[in-house]
Amino acid sequence: MPLTFQVVSFMGRECYAKTRPDSTAQKWCAGCQDDVGLRIPVTNNEQNLTAHYSLMVDYDTCRWFIPFATVNFWTQLNDGNNVPGLRSNGYDVINFGAGNANGVTQGMVGFGFRSRVHDKVDLGFAYEIAMIRPYGLTNNRVTVDMCIRF
Repeated sequence: MPLTFQVVSFMGRECYAKTRPDSTAQKWCAGCQDDVGLRIPVTNNEQNLTAHYSLMVDYDTCRWFIPFATVNFWTQLNDGNNVPGLRSNGYDVINFGAGNANGVTQGMVGFGFRSRVHDKVDLGFAYEIAMIRPYGLTNNRVTVDMCIRF
């Protein structure tokens, strides 16, 4: 399976890199999207190197209501030294540099919907709950997003 590697963004003290498989999920199901990547800290000894992997399934009922379900996982691949003894991290929100998190996997499951408010703009809403202990930053959360297509 061919993989492409791209640096997605550089924010503060972390570099987000993604590998993009030939979308196995999209071959399996037209409404499926998958994602695999790494959060690579610039200061490797302070923060955690994190692998993330996600799967989302959606179904276009109409332009105003596109329901979806998603699962997201984050696995800590090393120990940081910012917060010694901390066993969990902040999911995709913040990298605490947890000192006792090597090998810990956290996960969330979510449900929501999107609305296509313009041919190139979607607005989305999701509710996510933690499903693997130790929980990270929160046990549940609400997210709102906007997708712009070029």
